[in-house]
Amino acid sequence: MEAKPCGSWKSPITSASIVESSIRLSEICVDGDDLYWIELRPQEKGRAVIVKNGKDILPKP
Repeated sequence: MEAKPCGSWKSPITSASIVESSIRLSEICVDGDDLYWIELRPQEKGRAVIVKNGKDILPKP
């Protein structure tokens, strides 16, 4: 393997590959002992899901 200067090689990991598989969280809310948030799921065609304490509230379409 040839040594190359830092940042000069082509990486198989692209910013697009990271973003397209990353779940984003928004609207985090605490209600007593319950925690709610919205998950934006690119792997489900950008579906937004309301989650309560780690479980989906809405069923899959």
